[in-house]
Amino acid sequence: MTSRLTERAGRSMGIRNCRATAASWASSSRSMTWLGVARKEAGELIVDRLAAKTGRDPYRLRRDFLRDDRSRAVPAKVAEAGAWGRAMPAGTAQGIAFHAEYKSVSAALVEIDCRPETVNRPIRDGVTGPRVTKAVFAVDVGLAVNPRGLEAQMMGGVMDGTSEQPGGAGELAVAASTAAVACAYGRATGTMPTSFPINHGTLSFTPKPTVPPIPPSPADGLDHAR
Repeated sequence: MTSRLTERAGRSMGIRNCRATAASWASSSRSMTWLGVARKEAGELIVDRLAAKTGRDPYRLRRDFLRDDRSRAVPAKVAEAGAWGRAMPAGTAQGIAFHAEYKSVSAALVEIDCRPETVNRPIRDGVTGPRVTKAVFAVDVGLAVNPRGLEAQMMGGVMDGTSEQPGGAGELAVAASTAAVACAYGRATGTMPTSFPINHGTLSFTPKPTVPPIPPSPADGLDHAR
């Protein structure tokens, strides 16, 4: 069923001889905590690859395959507000991504700087790397009972997503923004990210192994209860 659906989707995009197969492999993701909504990068990167292969604009490809006006409105808004498609220097690029969850829809547009002078800039007691220089985010959650709270939550999620270190706030905003960063990075560098976080190898800490858990989980919690 998956293969047939993929073949039909490929033909509708003008891709001939499209075939899907199932396989298992060892994950390249390092050991760390990840939110489920943060694993959006792979799907959005594939959309970008399809756009490149078919000579289509990444934003317009997404828009054309969204089925309702509500979904199409959020990428349209970030594309307009973020000046999607504007000319940018070599080593920099825009990325755009769409995400739907919790009966809500969201989209993000980011601009990233991957030029050597940015990636290798000196930071005291810090780790350098690509820099997100602009982020535009749009969301439609229906009736917002607390608009300022929603705004704050989405800002927190964008901060989590653009830093490539997803945290625990603003989950709806994390997925599209972190995927937009991955897409922008791929377009700026000409390489498709295959492990996440993208700059995990330059982080200033060593992830702890998960098997066995170190340190072991405590088993005497009731002895210390008050």
